[in-house]
Amino acid sequence: MKPVVSAFNAWSCTVLSVFAIVILSALAGLYRSNHEEFTGGVDDPEDGKAVSDTIFVAVLVYVLCSIDHLSGISQLRESIHDDSKLQEWWILPHHSLQFNDIAADHELEKDIPVSHQDFPGTEREMPNPKATRDEVPEAGGNSRTYQGSGKLKGKRALITGGDSGIGAASALLFGREGVSDIVIAYLPEEEKDAQDTKKQVENEGAKVHLISLDLSKQENCKKLVDFAVEKMNGIDILFNNAAYQMMVQDIKDLPEEQWIHTFNINIHSFFYISKYALPHMKAGATIINNASINAYIGRPDLLDYTSTKGAIVSFTRGLSNQYVSKGIRVNAVAPGPVWTPLIPATMDDEAQKQFTSPMGRPAQPSEIATCVVFLASSDSSCLEFYPGGSRRYAILSHVWGDDEVTFKDVASGDSEEALHLERYDTCCIDKSSSAELSEAINSMFRWYAESTICIAFLEDVPSSESEEEWRKTFANSRWFTRGWTLQELIAPGKVVFYGRDWQRLGSRAELKEDIKSATGINYELLDATHHMAEIRQCQLGEFSVAQKMFWASGRETTRPEDIAYCLLGIFDINMPLLYGEGQVKAFKRLQEEILKSTDDESIFAWRQPRYRVEGKTYWSLLANSPSAFDLGQTSKDLNGMVPQRSKYLSLRSGSSMSMTNRGLDLELPLTPFPIDTSGTIFLAFLNCEFRRGQTSINPAILLQRAAWDRDSHFVRIRPDILALSMMNSIILPDELLNMIRSGQTDVLQEAIPRQIFVPHSTPDLRYLKGVIFRPEVKGVAKDSKMVVRVRSRSPTWQYFVDARSGPSTTPESYEINFDLAPGPSLGSLQASIVLGVLELDLGSSDSTQCLVMGLEPLPPNPFQTMPLYFSPWYAFEEHTWIAKQDFSRVLDKTQRRLEWRAPDIVTAKIGIESRYSSLFYSLTLVIENSRKVNTWF
Repeated sequence: MKPVVSAFNAWSCTVLSVFAIVILSALAGLYRSNHEEFTGGVDDPEDGKAVSDTIFVAVLVYVLCSIDHLSGISQLRESIHDDSKLQEWWILPHHSLQFNDIAADHELEKDIPVSHQDFPGTEREMPNPKATRDEVPEAGGNSRTYQGSGKLKGKRALITGGDSGIGAASALLFGREGVSDIVIAYLPEEEKDAQDTKKQVENEGAKVHLISLDLSKQENCKKLVDFAVEKMNGIDILFNNAAYQMMVQDIKDLPEEQWIHTFNINIHSFFYISKYALPHMKAGATIINNASINAYIGRPDLLDYTSTKGAIVSFTRGLSNQYVSKGIRVNAVAPGPVWTPLIPATMDDEAQKQFTSPMGRPAQPSEIATCVVFLASSDSSCLEFYPGGSRRYAILSHVWGDDEVTFKDVASGDSEEALHLERYDTCCIDKSSSAELSEAINSMFRWYAESTICIAFLEDVPSSESEEEWRKTFANSRWFTRGWTLQELIAPGKVVFYGRDWQRLGSRAELKEDIKSATGINYELLDATHHMAEIRQCQLGEFSVAQKMFWASGRETTRPEDIAYCLLGIFDINMPLLYGEGQVKAFKRLQEEILKSTDDESIFAWRQPRYRVEGKTYWSLLANSPSAFDLGQTSKDLNGMVPQRSKYLSLRSGSSMSMTNRGLDLELPLTPFPIDTSGTIFLAFLNCEFRRGQTSINPAILLQRAAWDRDSHFVRIRPDILALSMMNSIILPDELLNMIRSGQTDVLQEAIPRQIFVPHSTPDLRYLKGVIFRPEVKGVAKDSKMVVRVRSRSPTWQYFVDARSGPSTTPESYEINFDLAPGPSLGSLQASIVLGVLELDLGSSDSTQCLVMGLEPLPPNPFQTMPLYFSPWYAFEEHTWIAKQDFSRVLDKTQRRLEWRAPDIVTAKIGIESRYSSLFYSLTLVIENSRKVNTWF
């Protein structure tokens, strides 16, 4: 499959323009599916000549305004579908324009005045508002004069129909952008407009050559090209702009002569002029064809005109494929209604009255000309697509300052690289297109990795002959604090740093000591020279998640979500972008994606400063930002220590982790926290390690159990505390040690940070596996029957809301599960409370017993955290006591009976869990020797 690229002008102001965009998108999908494309093709891969160039640019131009003189396109959307042949693609630099604001602010103009001229019409005789050639609108309805910047300096241009309208406006802006020579072709009737245009363009410094002829004839097309080559000694820009239209309402009334004449002017002349001009055009030249929005909407009263414009679109597609390998770009603009002399010369009164838009006016020629300038300049050259390794390119990496930095500033630098492309600036992604932005960010690491060189411009590092002077500011450069520059530092095979006045400071390898000091990135990555994304990803895979997060700690991004999105390439992750979700959600989504492809538990080895922990009791296992992995900012003892992958395989190496609707499902070794009488606080040990010399230390985090009978339900508490373990000993920080210190403690060897101690007692580690316990079933008589009736003895609790029965793993046992609706908050429970009573009737009066369920507060834990639950209990009681509502025996622990005279018939298990942020209590009742169980509520 080959890439397809469509560029749409976001200035379309009419419903027809929006409809055209939908049509273009559908056409792009059709071309992809049929392996037909209008961009550059990919040759036979066996020939080693695969070169792909996106040339066709369908710019739907119904513009109100252009607020940037450097670009007339507000949006360029690239739809690219990679296959094994497509390895790299280039992003179109442009400026993000907010036309919606302009539209809202723009005051609607009066109706276009109706007037009439003989074909082809002249600008001199047009009514007000006059067609403008160099005025571009700004927000609020104001306008300003287009300012050139030398984009086309020294170029030679040929424009057909250049006496007025879009052609004249393009000629004027060409001159303002530095074109040296322009040949303008026009009809004899347009002589006055042509002379005015010549004078105006020559005032900009360009030399203008006029030639009057009828382009409906093939010989005149040849004559035009010969004239241009004679006058300019070559052609760099060809703008096929001449057009003819005449309105006819019905095909029955359309003269055959008009049909032929329209095709001769609108498409045949494009073919002949391009055919004769291409032998005189070199690599880097460009052809721009003027199509129309009518090619996509099929205006009924311009049948012949619409047909030719559709032909121009296809002609552009095919020609672009032919000349991509020769380095010649072929583009097209597709304007909507534009206020040119052709309108009063070809439209009747009613058509002129409707020649407007929701903005209140048609576009001005100057607004279309900005698009033509863009396509004529090298700014659009990066629409080329190349298979991997076929072209060499550079990346300019910098932090935005007051002025934009371009490769023109470094054109003479690193000439030994012999780069084919002069510019590649990924800072200029079209951020107004969410699809393009998402695709670009998810592909960014590959662009960087496969570049020939990354030029890092550090504006805040002053030039100095003394290396000692600039090194003082190098490591503190703002460039090292931005989130997006992390990929630009790591991914490329070669990075060269330049100071403020483009003084070469050194390569990444040459400055690795300073860079490691500034970023903490390991030497292995700073010395690497590979230019393949896969190899770079393999190298990054050797480092733990915590290490990579540490490199990003302290970095900032303009948009909060980007602190997560700028790490996608570092972790080889692809995920959608959801701007507006906030930093915490975006960063947790990133970690959830990471967990799908790794068993690296260092992702849990993070800490929060104490002041951020206060006021929040329970925490997720996932961090809120990369800064949590900079352990040195939260503990001097851990300064410079980053959790790494364990050197040795353990029983848990390769264990799975998965995210469920209840949380993260994984296995961790636990040990009860000393002096915790509640039995709910544990230390959980992570399968990663800190290294100090030859010493390896494993981190441990604090967890609190969330359900009495579900050993696998935990939450993290006190994330400001990170305990450590070494061999069979637990190393506790002062916060924990002070709680349990009762005797002498020993300080470890110097490899261990100071103020971290080892208790003499060795805790008993065990694995937590969350296995559901099912009681062993004993066989009894098959004819026994049991009826279970449910009664509630507490007004604060509802009846059981659910009852389910069914065979367990053993066919002779049945299990009934009851969920109790949530009651009062746990904080209000100060003593034992009875939740409910089950009457168990075994079929005889002397066998009726009651199962009583209750809660009681847990003992306090040393961290004074709110308990996630109270200890549930159940007990059996005689029916006569319950009938009298006497619960004294079951509330008294010393008299509470957990067994009765038939313990092998009924077994109960009560638990508590949290669902949808509410607490639920469940009862599991295993009834043996029963083929059927009936339940009543």
